[in-house]
This record gives sequence, structure tokens and C-alpha cells, in this order.
Amino acid sequence: MTERSYQDAVQVLKDRLGSRWEGVETEGRDEMVSILKNQLGYDGREANDAIDEMIQSGTLRYHTNAARAGEAVPPAVPVVGAAPSGGTGMGAMPLAGMVAAPGHWQIGPGEGGDPDVPGRAGQVQPH
Repeated sequence: MTERSYQDAVQVLKDRLGSRWEGVETEGRDEMVSILKNQLGYDGREANDAIDEMIQSGTLRYHTNAARAGEAVPPAVPVVGAAPSGGTGMGAMPLAGMVAAPGHWQIGPGEGGDPDVPGRAGQVQPH
């Protein structure tokens, strides 16, 4: 995916959903796939790949209600892609461990403009 199409995909999701989508993880992902297909003409695989890239880059994150309560929650995970053309695969399927508890998708940077991605907060980087 080119940088421009990636930016377009992020912007379309933000325009349609705002910076937050409340609900179950899989339903939110399905909604985002539908938006990318309808607004940008992606096929299902392209839409899922774009969402996977956004998750990996930290632009798109899923938070469960348990995370708000301070419980440990696994991060959103990419899905297994559809079978090749002419195949008899079942389409895009969540990988094991996909969270089905209610929560919300965060689109774009965290509050205050910070990326809000997990990392090594407070650690000094050597020069």
C-alpha cells in the first residue's frame, strides 16, 4: 500500500467513524472493512490488509472495557486473509485470541495528539 493510499484509508475511517468506534472488536473491524470497500473501492483482502497495517503502525487500536478497569488485555490482531481466487477458503477469519468483549476502536493518535502506542516509556535512549 502506498503512503498516499494509507493516508486516504485512515482519513476515510476518521471521517466516517470519528476518532472512536464503540462496540465489539470484530463488528468494528467489519464496519471498517465495509467503509474501505464502499468509499475507496478496496476488495475485502485490500481492506483487511490496510486495517492490519494501521494496527501494526499504532494508528488503529482496540481497547476493551476491561482495559479501562486496569485488566491485562491482548492487543488487536491481524486476520488470516481470504483464500486465493477460485479457492474454497472461508474468507477472512480472526486469528486465535481475537477479543470479543465490548470496548472501542481508537482511530488516529491518542488524546493530546500522542500516538499512545505501547513502548518503553521513560527509558533513556543511548546516544
